[in-house]
Amino acid sequence: MHYTPHPNNNTKHFGEILENSINILNMERKTFYLLGDFNINALCKNNVDKRFMNNMQSIGAHQMITLPTRFMLHQKPSLLDHIYCNDFVFELQPGVLQYDISDHHPIFLLAKIVPKQNKLTKWKG
Repeated sequence: MHYTPHPNNNTKHFGEILENSINILNMERKTFYLLGDFNINALCKNNVDKRFMNNMQSIGAHQMITLPTRFMLHQKPSLLDHIYCNDFVFELQPGVLQYDISDHHPIFLLAKIVPKQNKLTKWKG
């Protein structure tokens, strides 16, 4: 899980560190799920947010949440809470709970995980 402070902080530096970490996971062929409050609006079309979203997709980290997660009076809804993954093997079901416990709606990801099959070697005697 991750929280990025307000976007006035260095989003570019954060993006570079995150991209390097994900590249390491990809080189090691590790499955990852990254979720949290990124304070980067996936619905926004400004250059900083678009660049971050494009960079994430280019390194194989796909955003699973597509609905707004934050609603404020007199402002457009925003999607600040993200779930990224590089997993397309398991059945994944992301979602947003419409529950007002804070100014952000909770997000979730359900994954149907199938255990690996053990291969038994037959003994020939």
